[in-house]
Amino acid sequence: MRPAPPVEIRAEGDETAKAAIDALVDAGLLTATATTRVPAGFTGGDQPVPHIHYEATPAAAEAIRPSPNTFLGGTDLCFARRQVAEVRGNTEPGEMAGVHMTRVTYRWRLDDIAPWANAPAIREAFPAIASALDEPEGEATETLILTDSGWTHQSLVG
Repeated sequence: MRPAPPVEIRAEGDETAKAAIDALVDAGLLTATATTRVPAGFTGGDQPVPHIHYEATPAAAEAIRPSPNTFLGGTDLCFARRQVAEVRGNTEPGEMAGVHMTRVTYRWRLDDIAPWANAPAIREAFPAIASALDEPEGEATETLILTDSGWTHQSLVG
């Protein structure tokens, strides 16, 4: 897996984003280095502006993954794995627009929870993580598509 790209933000500015990123520093997933940058464009002038350069640590290899999200320069934060605990049922496989599909309902639970995920700074900066850890089991329904490789989640079929 390729490492997450480095991120630079102004030292003064979006405190919400900075708090979230600093929580990842405290968790040992990122390093922070003070730096300066000269703003580009007409409004910046030629005075250096303090920035903080964040880079993923080796501990982040399993936690910070590439994605289309813009947070952390196009990455997702993986703090646990959702495991299927029980398949409750599925619809009769059918065909729609030449594609064979079925909907599967299942119970899941969070496994392999990262040790840093319950840190107070992480829970505060990432309310979705706190919420998921507070309710580590649930039920979901997903659509599966029949491909040459077998049944595959619809989001993985291109």
